[in-house]
Amino acid sequence: MDDYNEHDAEADSIEIKDITSCEYNQEVLRRLKDNDPDFYEVFVCDADYAEVFVNDEASSEFDYIPNGAHDLGWLGYFIGNNTHLRVIVLYSHDVLDNNLERFCRGLCRNRSIQKISFRDYSGGEIFQLLSPFLNNNHNLMEIGAGDSNLGEEGCRLLSLAIAECSKSLTRCTLSIGNGDGQLVDIIASLSMHPQLQELQLNGTNIGRIESIALATLLPWTTTELHTLDLSNNDIDDEAVEALMSALANGNKLRKLNLSCNPFITTRGWRAVSTLLTSPNSKLQSLKLNNNDIDDEGVEALVDALANGNKLRTLSLVSNPSITTRGWRAVSTLLESPNSDLEELLLERNGIGDEGAVIFEVALANNCKLKTLALSHNVITAEGWAAFSKLLCDTSSINNTFLSNHILQHIRCSRISNDDAMVPGDMRSYLDLNGGADKKKVAIIKILQNHRHFDMQPLFEWDFKALPLVIDWFERAAACPTDSNNANIGNRKLSSIYQFIRGMPTLYVETRLNKELSEVCATEMKLEREQLELTLKPQDINHRKMNIMGKL
Repeated sequence: MDDYNEHDAEADSIEIKDITSCEYNQEVLRRLKDNDPDFYEVFVCDADYAEVFVNDEASSEFDYIPNGAHDLGWLGYFIGNNTHLRVIVLYSHDVLDNNLERFCRGLCRNRSIQKISFRDYSGGEIFQLLSPFLNNNHNLMEIGAGDSNLGEEGCRLLSLAIAECSKSLTRCTLSIGNGDGQLVDIIASLSMHPQLQELQLNGTNIGRIESIALATLLPWTTTELHTLDLSNNDIDDEAVEALMSALANGNKLRKLNLSCNPFITTRGWRAVSTLLTSPNSKLQSLKLNNNDIDDEGVEALVDALANGNKLRTLSLVSNPSITTRGWRAVSTLLESPNSDLEELLLERNGIGDEGAVIFEVALANNCKLKTLALSHNVITAEGWAAFSKLLCDTSSINNTFLSNHILQHIRCSRISNDDAMVPGDMRSYLDLNGGADKKKVAIIKILQNHRHFDMQPLFEWDFKALPLVIDWFERAAACPTDSNNANIGNRKLSSIYQFIRGMPTLYVETRLNKELSEVCATEMKLEREQLELTLKPQDINHRKMNIMGKL
């Protein structure tokens, strides 16, 4: 009788407390055994990792800390029979050493798990043991391995495991810290999954060799890929040129992350710009954080973006080599009607008040950007005040109406003391801009900042202006302006009174202008008649002389 049949024979009679003395583990086994639909993930780890989970990723109810071979076998058995489990994360190879084979034999029977992740592993034995699970679980959508140094043999076994994964796989996340071409086999194994939608290879020491292998793969075998994360690697100019050339040939890529690749220079950023200008590009998000990009590099990117594309998010966090010259170039994107940017992330770049004013001016007529992240820069109260005016220029009702009602987030940091310098009204205006009805946003800002409405400028519209003003106040009454609501009726009456008071003057001016027009028209008519009377005798005399000449 094999291990699984042995567990199957004892499952109905065994007490959970006889499997493990740990109360947390007992609860996990009990919920797995009962097929609890609310118990959808399990983290198999040691006690140290469990503390991390509690603080970061998960609550302790999902943690399982094996005590020995006996409870590991039962854990695998209950996972194998469960139909509601969706996620399993296996932390640390050491924790499974006691009975890895028995645990994997049980897990391989599971068909409900959609995500499996391996963390802090060395070697690759577990990938080999889980081959039946990876091949036969048609619900598996994601495989990941992180914080691991697998070595050459481990990478080979992982590549085989990925190749064997069910064709339901749509996401692969790897951060395994291997170099010297060891990832080439793993990259090649991805060719078995043309349905792959998201590929994360961050922190995997990808260099020129791996990049060229990936460039060969991308155009032909990952046709559904929409997210590619290559951050924190060793990609250089030649590598990025190969990658951009492959991506520019047509694909569905929406998100690209090239952050933390310090070997890319201006030459490489020009290569990235070719992707941005490609008519086949569908890129919507580009992250270039912590790359030491300089003014020349950012200008190359801006030139490409200024010609119009679908990019919605641009992240340039931690690129302090960009100076005011570079930020002026970036600001032109916000002024361009061809730009579709909705999110611009510029934290930790040493931007000061001058830079803040540059972006404030650029955003004056922008109707698309919703988020501008500026935390951990060197902006003072003066710089933040410029954004307050951008969001609500109170110098006149018309200027308030024409203020920016689109920008919703200007990220600043309490840690860097930004919070103390940011005007309170700026925060309230940003909150207001979150409203979907921008007409209501403008109305609220006007009501908040203008207590007296001067009707005199509207008199030139004749009597048609009064109904429009009354209608505006009716709509204003429906806006959630809190304390301002009580004053709307009074403002409305005051505005009507100004019209009534101004109407006699308006009437007299209108009447006199009408009479003056009539007098001018009569004068012109008389002049025409006088001219006709003068011309008639001359015409008769001319005809007479013509006849006599013929005689």
